Amino acid sequence: MSRHPAPDVVSAALAYLRGGFSALPCRLPDKHPLVKWKALQQEPMPEAAVPAQFGEAGALGVVCGAVSGGLEVLDFDVPAFFPAWRELVENHAPDLAARLPVYRTPSGGFHVWYRCVTPGGNTKLAYARTDDGCGEIAIETRGEGGYVVAAPSPGYEREGPRLPVPHLTDAEHEMLLDLARSLDELPPSMPESAPPAGDGVRPGDDFNERGQLDAKDALRRAGWSIARTRSDGVEEWVRPGKTATDGHSATFGAPEAGGDFYVFSTNAAPFDGPRVHRPFGIVAALDYGGDFAAAARALAGKGYGAAGGDMKAKEQTGDDAADEPEPEPRRDERNGDRSARKATRAARCTSWVSSVSTMWWSNPSTGFGRNGYRAPCCQSATDAPTPERRPCCVTLPLG
Repeated sequence: MSRHPAPDVVSAALAYLRGGFSALPCRLPDKHPLVKWKALQQEPMPEAAVPAQFGEAGALGVVCGAVSGGLEVLDFDVPAFFPAWRELVENHAPDLAARLPVYRTPSGGFHVWYRCVTPGGNTKLAYARTDDGCGEIAIETRGEGGYVVAAPSPGYEREGPRLPVPHLTDAEHEMLLDLARSLDELPPSMPESAPPAGDGVRPGDDFNERGQLDAKDALRRAGWSIARTRSDGVEEWVRPGKTATDGHSATFGAPEAGGDFYVFSTNAAPFDGPRVHRPFGIVAALDYGGDFAAAARALAGKGYGAAGGDMKAKEQTGDDAADEPEPEPRRDERNGDRSARKATRAARCTSWVSSVSTMWWSNPSTGFGRNGYRAPCCQSATDAPTPERRPCCVTLPLG
């Protein structure tokens, strides 16, 4: 006997259409649409066509984006991330948390529905660290160009009271996404700088080790403030122009960010987000307009760096100075030029070897790495070609 009764998909599809949503027939368990649905991203299906199109469907989906009134859905693939996120939302905006309709999925995950002025695309917001060191997507959005399977499809059930899908302000929308990003267990991190030639420690490297308090002072001078300090000692920081009730934009001290400043907001200039920034990068951005060489010279004058610190200050320029080059893209990132990314990674894997039979790259001393994951060959900065705490084993074309 089926665990879930056969849903009345036709009636449900009509209800969604009358509620301003674009519905499409789907099949389970692969969630595949049963019709060509590109047109449904622009205009909902006519009600007269619903009985024929949905009559044999075992499930239904709802198209996200402008066609459904600005619908965006937060998709929690790792169930444990939902209560953690919900607690953050309740702490910052309890009224907003109470307005959000939530649905449980067959896998035990959760969907959170809302409408907003500018729904984004399908975006990964947070990753979960797995026991083998590989990352898996924990939270992502479904927006323009995406859809979600919806109740009453088998296994999709409403959590709590029936609620209308709310229209969020831009500030509320930004808060929900920022709080989701704050849970990322594999935040984009900066490569460690190469050790200096000869003796001595460069001023920026020394400041990264000893200058965290000075970096926090620079943040305060720029208008950042601490909203609260968690029981585990992690500080939640609010960007200039916002208050604690608006939600925090960064953390300082989180283990998953190496104890550094993790800016997960995408609207926190001059800091790029989501991204981890080290103390030297903070003062260079805030006090020296992004001029790392000037920052290094100033820090050398304050006693940072040793044994030839002035020479090292002159050497510390640009990306090499501040551990601030662009981070490697995540393994399942979909935007940008894939061939260019592969060529860049190939150049950084010159000390590794490839297997013609598997097309995997590996460190000869530690074995093969699986496609796209931080496999055992990637556990330390000494033998990983890309930053610590980030995926580094990638499939590359051979020949």
